[in-house]
Amino acid sequence: MLSFFFYCAGETTTGLWAATYFVSVRGIEPSVAAGWGSLFFFGIMGGRMISGLLAMRVKEKTLVRWGIGIAALGAVVLALPLPRAFQLAGLLLYGFGCAPIFPNLIHITPRRFGKASSQAVIGLQMAAAYVGSTLMPPIVGWVGQKAGFALLPYYLVACLLALSVGISVCNRKTGFETRA
Repeated sequence: MLSFFFYCAGETTTGLWAATYFVSVRGIEPSVAAGWGSLFFFGIMGGRMISGLLAMRVKEKTLVRWGIGIAALGAVVLALPLPRAFQLAGLLLYGFGCAPIFPNLIHITPRRFGKASSQAVIGLQMAAAYVGSTLMPPIVGWVGQKAGFALLPYYLVACLLALSVGISVCNRKTGFETRA
């Protein structure tokens, strides 16, 4: 459940605070930053299209791992003092990496927990996702006002690490890693 909490916490926070990050940390004009912030969702859209095509040939757990790796690369690029084009690329990479994570985690739920339990488990996963989406963006906004929004990329990396740990723990407890 924590995996869904942290995935949605990172995705929703990025959608809400990316433009503010670009304005307050990178000095980008607000109108440009707003456009860039929307490109995060373009990255998700493109990534979902491509991962959907790859899903015919690549296992879900592999798509999730690739997604986490690409998203982490994007977050690291955002943190580095690189030119504007790299900042935009970092946000697009983060979105692109996020794309396969949520749908594939949902898709493997019946195999991980059994078909009989999957409906209830998916309900709990959705609840955790909604709590992460609702709770974390305002907290990040409050912290950003107090400590600065330069912390945003580090927060994204922390969410990805927590997501990875959550997936690993769940795989061990359910024996999914050995079956998949």
